[in-house]
Amino acid sequence: MRSRSPAAVARTRPADPPQLPPRVRIGRLEVWPATELLVVATFTVLLYLLLGDTPERLQTALRLTLLGYVLVQGPRLLHELGHAVAGQRAGRPARRLVWTVLASFCDFQAEAQTLRGEPPAPLPRRVALAGPPVNGVLGLLLLGAFLLAGATWDPSTRELVCLVGWLNVAGLGNLLPAPGTDGAYVWGQPWTVRPRALAYVPGFALAVVLGIGGTSLLLPDGVTHATFGRLDTWVFLAVWTIIVAVFARRLLIPRPAGE
Repeated sequence: MRSRSPAAVARTRPADPPQLPPRVRIGRLEVWPATELLVVATFTVLLYLLLGDTPERLQTALRLTLLGYVLVQGPRLLHELGHAVAGQRAGRPARRLVWTVLASFCDFQAEAQTLRGEPPAPLPRRVALAGPPVNGVLGLLLLGAFLLAGATWDPSTRELVCLVGWLNVAGLGNLLPAPGTDGAYVWGQPWTVRPRALAYVPGFALAVVLGIGGTSLLLPDGVTHATFGRLDTWVFLAVWTIIVAVFARRLLIPRPAGE
């Protein structure tokens, strides 16, 4: 059998999402601090501009950004830890767990297989199934905290916790068999629709309905309801969803070799 050049092997390997160096490894956990800092700084600036004449708006923007980061990235880490623990128990330990704001995933492919350019072996269904329910449970806990204690929080914190809670519940849509999702492993094969981006529309729709609809229902006087009660906002959201579905997943989500 003719050996392949390193370049040929690289073309068959899954591509990691683009990140800003340096990469930091803590055991099997892989993080990219510069990427995290850039995203946090960007959102802080955006919130600062959106808050207008709010008193102490810099402190408020930084507080909301950091709170949002914890509420979003914490469940994503626990989601991937669910996969990692299930894989360990199933005899398929994760080689690394990548945890960044751009993409978080467990890499179960052995290093030797990766270097040879071999496609990853199928995961047991229970390993793929271990992640999304974590988001569902955490989402319900956040919504429960909002309902029990939200009245004592400031309006921005209340709305942020409510929104992220609904979005975590919508994370159960990851069980739909779109290419590259946990559902593709759980169901045995992904949806084969053309164009490929259409497979992600149900998941995006679920996130929109629960995130925006649920938050607007619980907080009818909130920013979410006021913003998404306008037609031009929905036009913008539709265009942005198409852009994300077509381009972002190709850039940020590792695709299996040969796909």
